[in-house]
Amino acid sequence: MWRRLHGVGRHRPTATKRPSKAQQAFQRGLVALAQWVEREGAGQSVPRGHSEEIAVDGEAEPVAVKLGVWITNTKTRRDKLTAEQLAALAALGITGHDVDAPLLSL
Repeated sequence: MWRRLHGVGRHRPTATKRPSKAQQAFQRGLVALAQWVEREGAGQSVPRGHSEEIAVDGEAEPVAVKLGVWITNTKTRRDKLTAEQLAALAALGITGHDVDAPLLSL
């Protein structure tokens, strides 16, 4: 019986859950979009081929985010966005209806 109770009361420490690659990509896109909006203004369309360089923790060099592609993908997948992701877009002035707006110039 001692063997069965040996681990009772002990809890394994829970590891901090890291964001998935999709979550990381979304966050990088948000940072790039915020940078674009700050520099160009909220009313400016992002060209499809535009890349935005952002600073990323743990990276020595800036990382290029294909912002035009990210916007297209975000529009395509808007039904799959979480409430937090939609709120983050709203914080940049992009509401649910605005995701359909021409943030992208083709």
